[in-house]
Amino acid sequence: MEPIRFTAAGQPAAGWRAGPSAAPTTVLLHGVPTSAALWSRLPPLLADRRLIALDLPGHGDTPPLPVPDLPSHTRWLADALAALALSAPLHLVGQDYGGLIAALHAAEHGAASLTLTSCPTGLLWLLPRLTATPPLHRYFYERHSGGLYLHHGICAAARPAFLERFAAVTEQDGLSEQMRQTALHLSARTLLRLTGRLAEVPTLCLWGRADRFNPPSTARWTARRLGGACVLIDDGRHYVPFGQPEAYAAALRCFWSDATLSRADP
Repeated sequence: MEPIRFTAAGQPAAGWRAGPSAAPTTVLLHGVPTSAALWSRLPPLLADRRLIALDLPGHGDTPPLPVPDLPSHTRWLADALAALALSAPLHLVGQDYGGLIAALHAAEHGAASLTLTSCPTGLLWLLPRLTATPPLHRYFYERHSGGLYLHHGICAAARPAFLERFAAVTEQDGLSEQMRQTALHLSARTLLRLTGRLAEVPTLCLWGRADRFNPPSTARWTARRLGGACVLIDDGRHYVPFGQPEAYAAALRCFWSDATLSRADP
């Protein structure tokens, strides 16, 4: 993996890239409260793909946006892709909130394919917005911040390595309030319209079967609404790309092959 630095939305940003420059490009977008390192176990398993993983605003080495709403994140992504000279159609893979950003980008700009992990596309996202309102925000944000996700979102075998990499992020100044503001800025109108705008995008819902935050039923529900495929990885939890990278990479390969064949059909 090679670290990358660039400018997006007028501020510095970071991430990493791996794989041959001439290979098909996949952009990887993590969820909260992780970083591009969520995908760090995939390059050896997808060595023939060009992988670009970005630290989203407020995570890793990318500073936060002034207003952390979904349209601002999507504009940031478009600017980041332009700065990296990445043009459509791209394969987009997003986990949690990163999946929501990827989905909105695909709706606005198209995509070769879209893979969503622990990321429904409809009004289920209003539940995080509810937890960000008083008095619930004191438990979910002020008290626990991202700690609940980190400790319960990874399988036991991968937990030591995962916590070694990410546990310190919960001590980041302003993380709790940033997460809360991101949730509060979720728009019911945007969420309601999103599913219909993805009708032409080949989509895979690739979930951990043991995800406690977005259980398998939400994966199946999302796949049905999008007319996409659904794959559940045994023992996988919320951060399944880190916990079960072999199974995750294998499912991506299979989906990309099918999506390419489907797009080539007359």
